[in-house]
Amino acid sequence: MPVLVVLLALLGVLLFLVVAIPFSLVMRYRAGKARRLARGWAVTANLVGLSISIVLFLAGAAVTSFWVRRAFVYGLGGIGAGGVLGILGLLATRWEPRPQGLFFTPNRWLVLVVTLVVRGQRRPIAVGAEAMVGEVGRAQERLAPSGTVVVHGEYWAADSDEPVDAGERVRVTAVEGLRLRVRRA
Repeated sequence: MPVLVVLLALLGVLLFLVVAIPFSLVMRYRAGKARRLARGWAVTANLVGLSISIVLFLAGAAVTSFWVRRAFVYGLGGIGAGGVLGILGLLATRWEPRPQGLFFTPNRWLVLVVTLVVRGQRRPIAVGAEAMVGEVGRAQERLAPSGTVVVHGEYWAADSDEPVDAGERVRVTAVEGLRLRVRRA
């Protein structure tokens, strides 16, 4: 009986996730394409912030150009491309002057693309020590308790709480500096 309750709870959580993720994307999309009042102070704050960002970015590119040839030129190219995309986004936006103020409605395709891009960036960590945990490799030599393993084609010093024979598959459980903690996979 308790096993059935646990299975039903897990099925409920899975069903909730299957429904909640698309629902959250739809709600973000609907909120993003809503008609809004343009506020003068927000426009001013955005222009000041954008100006400061451009100056700092170009200053960084100028300093970098001492080590990386043409970094400043590439920085200008990036700012130019971003400016063109920004102007296209403004042109795709519907503007409505009313007696109450200036209203805008973002283009629904632009909102959809931005929503999906932002959602797509929530991926698991792909680099660094955190990315190694859970990965599978092979023991290069017998681990009793220490030895060498190969994970993603790289040789690592590893420790294991149990003896592992050479050639056996191992799973990384932790990263401690330049040493891996592994167990049999």
